[in-house]
Amino acid sequence: MSEDTRGKKFTKMRRNIREVTDEDWIKGFLRRAPYGYFATSVDDRPFLHINTFAYYEKANCIYFHTASAGRMKENIEENKKTCFAVSEMGRLLPAERPSELSVEYSSVIVFGETEIIEEKDEKNKALKMLIEKYFPHLKDAEKYKSIPDGEIEITTVYRFKISEWSGKQHKQRSDHPGAFNYPYSE
Repeated sequence: MSEDTRGKKFTKMRRNIREVTDEDWIKGFLRRAPYGYFATSVDDRPFLHINTFAYYEKANCIYFHTASAGRMKENIEENKKTCFAVSEMGRLLPAERPSELSVEYSSVIVFGETEIIEEKDEKNKALKMLIEKYFPHLKDAEKYKSIPDGEIEITTVYRFKISEWSGKQHKQRSDHPGAFNYPYSE
């Protein structure tokens, strides 16, 4: 497990009660999450990039793509260390005291390094995984069976190699008093 400069583990939980250690749960969350947040850092300046992605369990990596030029590509060329997050919000949980108001949630935080894929076959495979995840109804369409070279060349495809992750979940009983979904409506 990686540590920061103060010797603390990146994935150490403050509230162990909410930690999810079940790797199947984490993998399932990564497979079904609709999009995620990629965090990069260059010259001590953090950047967030929100994008669709495909989790590839066999290689323990995440594939995503962007345009052939731009901030994300420049950041990865400068610093491959990346953090990635997915989450979902559950019900809001009222309480008698403002300091005890809460929300149900599930999340996964992932640390690793991102590489720009140059090899055509892997780029094609990654893009096909994205098509299968987001456009399954186009799976059998002839034009999606092989991605033309021209399209592969104008796309930057990334492999985010996972080095560690953590899962977190906060959920209350279904009969929690006053629990409701956002946005509130009467």
